[in-house]
Amino acid sequence: MNRPEHPGVLGYSLDTTHLEATTSPRLHGVATPLNRSLSNVAPSPVLRGRSAAISEALAELRRTRRTGQGRVVVIGGEAGIGKSAVLAALRREARAAGCRATWVKARTADRLSPGSALLLALSCGREPLLLSSQLAAVSSLVDEPTVFIDHVAKLLDEAVGESPALIAIDDLQWVDHLSRMAAYALPERLSGSPIVWIYTTRDSAHDVAERLHDGHSPVHVLDLGPLSRSALVELGRDLLGEEPDAFVLDLLGRVGGNPFYAVQMLKAVAHARERGEAFPHVPPEFIRALRRRLAPLSDVELLLVRLIATLGRPATFGELTRLLDTSEAPLSTAIETLLGVGLLEYEGHALTFRHDLVRESVYEELSSGIRRGLHQRCADFLLAEGAGPLSAAAHIRVAASNGDEDAAELLMQAAEEARGSMPDTAAELALAAFELLRPDSRARHGQGLRALRVLAAAQQGSAVITVADAMLAHATSPESMAAIEIEASQALRQGGRTADLVERVRARLADDISEGARARLMANWALVATGYEGGDAVLARAQEALELARRAQDRAAVETAEYALAELAMKRGSHAEALRRTRRVQAAAGDARPSAEVLSLQLLDRFPEAQEEISAAARTQTCTLPSVAYARMWQDFGLGRGEDARAGARTVVGMTEQFGDAEYGLAAHLILSLLAQAAGDIDEARAELAAGVRLNKHNDPVWAQAADVVDAALLAATGDLDAALALLRPRLAEALDRGAYWPWQPGLMVMVAHMGLAAGDRTVLTEAARIAEEGSRRNPGVASFEGVAYHVRGLAADDIDLLRTADSVLARSPRPVLQAFVASDLGRSLLDKGLRSEAVTQVERAWKIYDEIGYTVAAEDSRRLLSSVGVRRAEWSARSARPASGWDALTRTEVTVAKLIGGGLTNRAVAVEMGISPNTVGTHMRSIFNKLGIHSRVQLANALRDHSPGVLPAK
Repeated sequence: MNRPEHPGVLGYSLDTTHLEATTSPRLHGVATPLNRSLSNVAPSPVLRGRSAAISEALAELRRTRRTGQGRVVVIGGEAGIGKSAVLAALRREARAAGCRATWVKARTADRLSPGSALLLALSCGREPLLLSSQLAAVSSLVDEPTVFIDHVAKLLDEAVGESPALIAIDDLQWVDHLSRMAAYALPERLSGSPIVWIYTTRDSAHDVAERLHDGHSPVHVLDLGPLSRSALVELGRDLLGEEPDAFVLDLLGRVGGNPFYAVQMLKAVAHARERGEAFPHVPPEFIRALRRRLAPLSDVELLLVRLIATLGRPATFGELTRLLDTSEAPLSTAIETLLGVGLLEYEGHALTFRHDLVRESVYEELSSGIRRGLHQRCADFLLAEGAGPLSAAAHIRVAASNGDEDAAELLMQAAEEARGSMPDTAAELALAAFELLRPDSRARHGQGLRALRVLAAAQQGSAVITVADAMLAHATSPESMAAIEIEASQALRQGGRTADLVERVRARLADDISEGARARLMANWALVATGYEGGDAVLARAQEALELARRAQDRAAVETAEYALAELAMKRGSHAEALRRTRRVQAAAGDARPSAEVLSLQLLDRFPEAQEEISAAARTQTCTLPSVAYARMWQDFGLGRGEDARAGARTVVGMTEQFGDAEYGLAAHLILSLLAQAAGDIDEARAELAAGVRLNKHNDPVWAQAADVVDAALLAATGDLDAALALLRPRLAEALDRGAYWPWQPGLMVMVAHMGLAAGDRTVLTEAARIAEEGSRRNPGVASFEGVAYHVRGLAADDIDLLRTADSVLARSPRPVLQAFVASDLGRSLLDKGLRSEAVTQVERAWKIYDEIGYTVAAEDSRRLLSSVGVRRAEWSARSARPASGWDALTRTEVTVAKLIGGGLTNRAVAVEMGISPNTVGTHMRSIFNKLGIHSRVQLANALRDHSPGVLPAK
């Protein structure tokens, strides 16, 4: 079967339409200094009326070639508006200018194949960016989205190097969940690589850009609107070979500026005139033109067209033979006819429609009965071919009728297959499977439990409640009701809906249920109930849950109870116990919780061990998992590495937006708020706090308490002590009775004590001292907790000996901010006692630490105190404020990153060298470029060469 050389009346051939009309290359702008100029390529086809859009996009490509920095172009517009053709022109220009260009056209059928669109985009083209061996390795990671994206980023960073590349996804709205996630994440992760990402979409281009734009990755939006009248006239001249007459101009005036519709009308006119036929009135709706073309088709031809439209992807001759269950002869004849009239074309060895609008129009014309029958045929075909339930799920879903238990089982299998890589799709399929089953179906309970697990994994809390309530309405035994609530409670906990969880589980615990079920319910309840009930009561329930689970020999219940006890220990400030129980859970279940273990180590002052755990995670390529990024953020914050903590928190916030773990993002925003307060940027501190509060959608009391404490610190920093203490007092009163994380963060009790002192509030001071003492008791031998207890007691009692003891103990703490706090307070107390010399030594030590870790406000307070007693130091004027730009503006970490990047290392190599994540390297790079006023790695290397090592700040 040969492909026809002429387009059909309804075809959309790039070889014959305005999409390939030849024009002058003058539209492409100025030349670039690197390699071959983008404006000096051979004349290439462009679009009528789209020269401005092409010029804008090519300007982005030139900027990437010049600066070495990645950029994104989003091309939006309705179907048929010319997005694919603009993209084709840009790809041609990029290749001609020496750029590697890969692309993929996404299709609706690709949505159920995780990562397929992205991997095809990277492995297709004349110079693929991924080799077949790499493709196979990455494909095996689709069930772990964060690891998948991390690995792809690493491979692309290595493949691209310093050579510019273009990566394009046509029709982003059709891509699978994992590819979409990667499409949003990779440009930011690879912002330091010379890659231009181009996405076309029928969705709002500005909405897509909003998801991509975080203030660092340049995103350019091209909204393709209707063609102008002059462009339509030029189009008519191109296709008709003459000036359009009044009749043609009238037709063009009715297509709404849509180039696809215009082409169909013009080609119909051209063919009619070639045959000497009178051209009838053509209505503006393309669907009517389509009906006219479908009318003369034979039954086999019509069925073939409808099946390809329903299948949703190109199909080979062999597949069509099996799909139609017909011999090759009539199928060959039908294909020749459909190729000849321009409905179909070949894409490689597979048949497809010349344009998506044709396929969509054919499909929309199908009656519901015919549509369901065709989908059933497609589903049966795919399953018989061994494609699996997930590949056939879209067809099964349309074909299935209410009560079809076989279809429900297949959809549930598909949901479980998609659970790891496409949680949104999995949730949608699980709901569809459950909704197929009648309330009296024997399969409904088991299918419902499976649906709840899928929905919980997708963090679809509302859907979990909907399904659970529907199941409970028809549940007949306490055990089945308990099983439902066990699955629902996990989802409620993950989604932060702790109030709902507590009430629902309490109701089920009153029923007569098995020990295993009771143990699981109690353990899930104990994980969150500390925010609502007394800590001792919750602890007793969790211990009871563990005993019940062991007696029932229910492994899942034992693991849940152990994790509940570990979490309770963390909330109660017993960090050695939390570490021990967390490690026990990991050993028994193989459930690595790196953030839980690392946080416990940090709170025990065991930062070197915590770093080993973080480095081990980096070596196993899980370094970009949100939990590990979260642990690294706390590591930097605890060790007083303010700039690194800020960069890490930004990384966590970005990952929260991508992967949806609100708890991590909330904590990151609170840290950013505290760091902004320390630097004296009150507006930023308020904005970060507000962003964190917004993430606490379900008002989880544990995180609401933490947010209130940070808010109180912010109010105190602006002089509103009354409002600050009004927030603090109830939080202090319940801190030991209701589980919370915030009282056990070393340093916060010192801040609370300072607020009490400033307001002259003895109650606040006494409560702060009581909580600090309890923290020391629960963490014996931990210098940070012991030293803070002495410190706060010394402030409350105005006891200089207690402050000296605190200073001595905290000298063993790895937390510089605690050492600065006590040195400052001890120095003030010494001054009050007239011990000037010793006081100056302590306050100067505080100033140096504050200055080193970026606590600008505290450093300035220390400097003013020293000045008030006649102390002057030359270094104050040199170091009191870091400049906003230039080499002296770089932090110590930024200097290290600059040297490594300037030396030719990739982001990934720098991350490995420094033990941080590639995301954080990217954050530092953007800061370096901004401070130095440069735009590329090449410029950085030149700037480093022009400066001797001694010129760089030795921070």
